[in-house]
Amino acid sequence: SGQAAVVDLAGDSVEEMTVRAPAMLCLNLGLDAVNRGRARSKFGTRMGPVAEIRNAFEKARSYLEKQGKYRRKLEEYKQELASWEASQKTTAAPGPASVPVGPASLPAKASEPPKKDKRPEAPDEPERDLKMEALGQALERKVPVLVRAHRQDDILAALRIADEFKLKLVLNHGTEAYRVAEQLAKRDVPVLVGPIDQQPETFETLGARYENAELLRRAGVRIAIQSAETHNVRNLPYAAGLAAAHGLPPQEALAAVTIEAAKILGIADRYGSLEKGKIANIAVVEGDPLQPASQLRQLFIRGKSVPLTSRQTELFEKFKGK
Repeated sequence: SGQAAVVDLAGDSVEEMTVRAPAMLCLNLGLDAVNRGRARSKFGTRMGPVAEIRNAFEKARSYLEKQGKYRRKLEEYKQELASWEASQKTTAAPGPASVPVGPASLPAKASEPPKKDKRPEAPDEPERDLKMEALGQALERKVPVLVRAHRQDDILAALRIADEFKLKLVLNHGTEAYRVAEQLAKRDVPVLVGPIDQQPETFETLGARYENAELLRRAGVRIAIQSAETHNVRNLPYAAGLAAAHGLPPQEALAAVTIEAAKILGIADRYGSLEKGKIANIAVVEGDPLQPASQLRQLFIRGKSVPLTSRQTELFEKFKGK
């Protein structure tokens, strides 16, 4: 489902808000992929998207090989062209006057003009494919691959794809990730856990557990906590609090929505903690930031104070006395 970007939630333009783009390549496995959009009629089973992804990466690998071959030929062409141009300058330069030797009665032999080498021809540039270039960045490990998967078998499929194509894998959701925690830790595959309050309400999430985050952390898996939907992103601190209520140490829960998230997104050198030299994205909370009853008092994005008014606060002020 395209490429992900990291943004600050304030700014007058996309360029001003963008922190890193592209940040990840996004893929889907499981019923989320089978039932999504045009895929409804394309895939009959959950293995369909796996085959599609493998096929796409195979094509991208072939595309990269063609591009690499073209670049090597282009370098060779440049060298040959430089050598050819140098030889032409040498040929064109006038030489010393010839002095006839031998009997004056012999006619002078006409000198043949030097034979010029043919100018080297530039190699044909292959047609560009932006989709293959996006996949190629993942194959070259320039960006991680974020795979959305809930069930254990889909997570294992993601691990097999990552092993086959040497990808930097990040797991999205990972509802049953605790069942393969040791394998994730061994491969250093981070997990964006959430939503924490995921219920076993479908076949896709039958293995949901509130303790997922703590079980992963205990196994040595790097985790961040997500809300899983932009509409309710305001509930992200409370999702971390719910994970803390089910075993995750409070400091680790706070880290899972700050510095650990920044590390997984590849921006920890500028974001994620209060340190000198980092971007000043700061939330000032009265009380425990992971508890719903705590009040947000001030918010700074890139060092600038952000008004805390919204449509919801305006409606509250309008009707609070009614």
